[in-house]
Amino acid sequence: MELCIDHLNYPGTVLTHIESPEAVIGGIVHWLGERRSVSECPKIMIVDRDGKIIALERTAKTREKLTELFGKPSEEAIARGRERSKMYNGIPKPCISNFRELALAIHNYYYTQKIMPPAYTIDEKGNKLHSWRVLLLPYLGYEELYSQIRLDEPWNSEYNKQFNDMVLPIFQCHETAFADHPKPVTTYAAVVGPGAPFEENGKKLGLIEFSDGTSNTLLFVERATPVNWMEPTDITFDEAVKGVGVSANGIAAPHQGGGNCAFCDGSTRFLPADIKPEVLRAVLTRSGGESVSFPE
Repeated sequence: MELCIDHLNYPGTVLTHIESPEAVIGGIVHWLGERRSVSECPKIMIVDRDGKIIALERTAKTREKLTELFGKPSEEAIARGRERSKMYNGIPKPCISNFRELALAIHNYYYTQKIMPPAYTIDEKGNKLHSWRVLLLPYLGYEELYSQIRLDEPWNSEYNKQFNDMVLPIFQCHETAFADHPKPVTTYAAVVGPGAPFEENGKKLGLIEFSDGTSNTLLFVERATPVNWMEPTDITFDEAVKGVGVSANGIAAPHQGGGNCAFCDGSTRFLPADIKPEVLRAVLTRSGGESVSFPE
């Protein structure tokens, strides 16, 4: 299971990998006691490996409720939670953890805006301005940075280009050669195109349009060719369906045997390079009506 603290009034998500239910409660008890006030963290989301979410409003009875769900934690469990909460302080998170955090940020965005973010924003002439990555900044703990960016200007305008060279760990895979790229790039991408989770021309989608089910629809994948983290460039549907690790402009297989990915329900999985073409196409469409049997 993963321990996810969902700041609905204080955007951003903290994610800790947990080995057991006892460690879940131990980690939460430590986190609540030492890291955030009630006003900063009014709700707790516990997400299991299947993407099922248990959401609890944080009150004086929160610990009692968690104990009821998971049992009373031992001192050892609380200690493990304490160590886990420190694990990423100054240390890059594993790639899959970044995907979990990005997926939960999308859910926070949807909770607030009542709509999914577009792949990119556009001006009145239809020119691209900013990527979904910029739009998620307030939900990833980068509120101050977001407030400084001029959203009505292109991502690389004379003013905005001062932010192009910033390195944001949440968009970086630190387990592959891409991490050694000399510029602040990202290989995390959305798939964009007709029928995909993200549409062209800055179109925003509602979850009602994901008739295949959010657990059957890919949200983010790893891109073969890195781009600047602010650049509104992703993977086209036509390139994505070619396969994993096949196209220079498509989905990458930077890890042994494939790449990481996140689904629209917030779950994360490994996308194997040998995935069947019909299965890949099915998870890349949000309303294709296909029956999906995704490899475990």
